[in-house]
Amino acid sequence: MSISKITIGSDPEFFIQNKKGKVISSIGLIEGTKYNPTDMGDGYAVFKDNVLGEGNIPPTETREGFIANMRRLKEIMNEVLAEHDASIKSSDVEEFDTKDLNHVEANIFGCDAYNNAWSKRMLAAPSLEGKNYRTAGFHIHVGYTSTFEDIEDLHLNNLITKAFDAFVVLPSYLEYFDARRVGNYGGLGQYRNKFYGLECRSLGGFFTQDKYLPWVYDRVQQCLEACSKEAFLVKIDALAEPDIEDVNQSIKIMYKTLELDIEKLVFKTPKKQLKHAD
Repeated sequence: MSISKITIGSDPEFFIQNKKGKVISSIGLIEGTKYNPTDMGDGYAVFKDNVLGEGNIPPTETREGFIANMRRLKEIMNEVLAEHDASIKSSDVEEFDTKDLNHVEANIFGCDAYNNAWSKRMLAAPSLEGKNYRTAGFHIHVGYTSTFEDIEDLHLNNLITKAFDAFVVLPSYLEYFDARRVGNYGGLGQYRNKFYGLECRSLGGFFTQDKYLPWVYDRVQQCLEACSKEAFLVKIDALAEPDIEDVNQSIKIMYKTLELDIEKLVFKTPKKQLKHAD
């Protein structure tokens, strides 16, 4: 029993910056919306989301394909923005001028609810209205076929999301962490069920940088390999939600329980102590 026929896709969010490096609104620069994206061909699409730019990549079964697809999407988005002397920026959180956030679209937030794997509750999308910043995520879409006879796909999605936190999200906090995103759209355990599998929503947009793409793909694959073993699923199912106020200790406890080696999961060398961004 296992999961197989795995595909990895994404709909990453990006900030937009002008040629001077100042973050600006995507409104008026990017056409298309979440519900009517601009089709760029070959499985790619581009659209604006609030004041950010967002895109879709085609799903792939390979590491090389995922990296190439992400790089191609960024090229496409930069080509769209070039006529406005603008480009995308990979980041978790950016602040905007008040004039950019006064537009009606700047205060329309994702309306679809999402699941929390730890609380097992549905959560409404939060609102950042009145805040001077917006957040961006690197949402990972996982397609798979399950041969587990005693685990329903919806419950398996819950367990995969917990494992995604263990293999991807918590180690990412040791490399980069901004409490403003984690407290809103980027908290642990956030996912949506999809007809092909699930969408994991907790990883930050900071990790859409080219240098992190191999790390992200490898960690996702390790997550799914672990979730192909029923004994691992039993362990992950019994875990309590990690305490992000003490991520270092939470990781130590979680990894000891799951028998994982943090040195094989973090990007390069883990920071000695997590520092919360203001």
